[in-house]
This record gives sequence, C-alpha cells and structure tokens, in this order.
Amino acid sequence: MSKSWVLKFIKRIFNCWFGTLERFPQENGITFRHHQPEIPNIGDHLCSPRHYFSFKNSKNNLIILGGGVFSNYGVDEVKLNCFEPENVVLWGVGVSLRNKQEARADLLPYRVWGVRDIDRTDDAHFLPCVSCLSPMLNRSAAVSGTLLFLNADPNVAPNSFKEKYKSLAEKKGWRVLFNNCTESEIAFALQNCNHIITNSYHASYWGLLTGHKVTVLGYSSKFISLLNAFGFNKDHLFSIKRGDGDSLYESLSFIEDDRNSVFVKDYQNFLMDFRRRNVEFAEKLVNNHLVEGFELKINSSI
Repeated sequence: MSKSWVLKFIKRIFNCWFGTLERFPQENGITFRHHQPEIPNIGDHLCSPRHYFSFKNSKNNLIILGGGVFSNYGVDEVKLNCFEPENVVLWGVGVSLRNKQEARADLLPYRVWGVRDIDRTDDAHFLPCVSCLSPMLNRSAAVSGTLLFLNADPNVAPNSFKEKYKSLAEKKGWRVLFNNCTESEIAFALQNCNHIITNSYHASYWGLLTGHKVTVLGYSSKFISLLNAFGFNKDHLFSIKRGDGDSLYESLSFIEDDRNSVFVKDYQNFLMDFRRRNVEFAEKLVNNHLVEGFELKINSSI
C-alpha cells in the first residue's frame, strides 16, 4: 500500500466527516472549485467561470468544478470530498495523460457537464475553456515579435534551467514571461507579439484564439486535445518530457522562427463559437433548475 494512497484515504475520511480545509471562492451560494497552486498559475486562475458569469439564486450546495485538469474528469475529486454528483457542475475540465491509456467522457455522473477535450467526448459535451470569454482576447496579434511563455511550476520546467531559458531567449530576441504572471502582464504580452513559443496549455489556447502563430511544446494528451479542437493533429506538437529541463532546452534551441508553428486563419470564428458554447452551457444550468438566471460580468463579443 503506497504512502500517497494512505494520505488520500485519510484526506477523504476527514473531508467526508468534517468538510474540506481548502478554501474556494464562493459567490451567490455557489462554490467554485479550481486549482489554486502554491505557485500562481494565470491559466488556473482565469479558467473559472466565476470571472465571467454572475448567477442568481442557485440551488443549495451547488459546486462548479473547473476548468483546468482533474483526473477522471472530476470523478475522483467528487469521491475524495464526498460530494453529491447531482450538486456538481463540471465546467470545461480536461485530463492530462502521459501514456497511451484512453479516457472518455461519455457517462459522467453530473446533471450538467462539459469537457474541453474534443477528442474524448461528443460535440454536445465539448466545452472549451471558459477563459475564451476574457476581454484580453478581443485584441488580435501584433505584426511582429516573439514571446517565450513558460510554465513556472518546477515540476514542469525545473528552476535550475530558468536562467538558461532566459539567456537563450535573449540571444534569439524573444521576450520571456512565466505563467505565474498577472492578468495584465499576459494581456500586454499577447498584444505585443505575433509568435508564441510555449509549454503552457492556456498560452497556446489564447494565442490560437487571437491570431498568433503558436509553437506548442507539449508533454501530455491535453496539448493534443487542444490542437484537435482547432483542427490540427499531434504532428504539429513539439513533444517534450514533463519536468525534463534538457528536453525543453533542446527543443527551444532548435526553434529559429515560426516555420513549425500553427496558425488558425479563421480564429475569430473559433473565438465566437467557443464563447457561444460557454453561454449556452450557462443556460443549461437555468434549464436544469440549478440557478434561476445569470448575467455576463464582462464585455465580450458573443
């Protein structure tokens, strides 16, 4: 019996009897559960629907889980915390698999659910990350400039390599930003570059939705699912090993320009479609009597 399994079991017992010690944002009676890592992650922050919707008169104990990555599409999270599945809405959650195992989202236990992995569900349940509603995506790419945007999590990109990445970027004339940045910092960076080189799911997503050329360096199924959502296959992915600084540095050294990037010609149509899907998903909460209504908090073209 592994130590991690024992710790998870103890956590489950504690959560079921006493409630979770973790604190998540609450608005109008709804608890919004999403990842809140110790090292800030702008993608994990902006992928919660609480930033974009104001819901009215929700059902008691309603939990909105998402977005971001949750194993087994949140089923493990629900079991671990002894939640009632009928009280949980799954909003734009994905999986991140690093082997060939299959995962499908066909019969999930929630009354209303949508997943961001287009290749693992049907069209009716495909729900792109809600961060597509961010007003920062209303502005298209600049005519020039390259941004190197990297994950700040040392389990993804080791801290010992950060100065090497910065030095390489300076040599190549790239601007550098890590995903523990602020919303204003990523918004400014997006508006002032044409080409994005990244190992971040959300930077790839935002770049493709705003007409950037994006070189995607990926280490799991979530990057393939993202490319599939825009009509590309896995051949457009620079495969790297998660947490392997040498692998990432070698790939970055190989990149000289945007020749191996992906670009979505009709990106504005994708942006409109992805936004529409999220608004229609919010309407499903009303139709299923989970909330009485909602308003958009932001000014985004739908």
